[in-house]
Amino acid sequence: MLDWIKTIWDYNYRAHHQMMDCVAQLSEADFKKEVEYSMGSVHRQVVHVMWAESVWFARINGLSRPEYTVDDYPTVQAIRKKWSDVEMQWQTYLDRLTEEELSASFDYVRGNDEETSSILRETLWHVVNHGTDHRAQILQLCHSYGAPTFEQDMFFYFQARDGIEKK
Repeated sequence: MLDWIKTIWDYNYRAHHQMMDCVAQLSEADFKKEVEYSMGSVHRQVVHVMWAESVWFARINGLSRPEYTVDDYPTVQAIRKKWSDVEMQWQTYLDRLTEEELSASFDYVRGNDEETSSILRETLWHVVNHGTDHRAQILQLCHSYGAPTFEQDMFFYFQARDGIEKK
């Protein structure tokens, strides 16, 4: 199970990097253009995914809930810098994680001050799935604005990882 968790997280961050390359092709106006779906603009969606990963890291590790907004990360460059730090935290955590810890539950407080708990492996799957959901929304917006996109399906990740060329 631990190898699978590490694989899906590697997929997650490779896809995030590719997505940010697509986002970087947008004009500032398109990057910040509000839409009436999900979190809104590409900017808001990207910061939301980064923030959500930070929140779950904090919850799992018993840390204070991070509070930041799009105003704290106004550019693609600022987001990349912060997200690189978030990714490094996760990578260090995952490198130390043991198989036994995956079945453990952890307690945390939700945004509405409700106390609850979750099983670690399910949370780790959730965070990756959440990123995939929002990446699809972000990539659709990038495509609609004329920016390049990529196929984020895990199948293509496996082929690239294994050095299999598309035909």
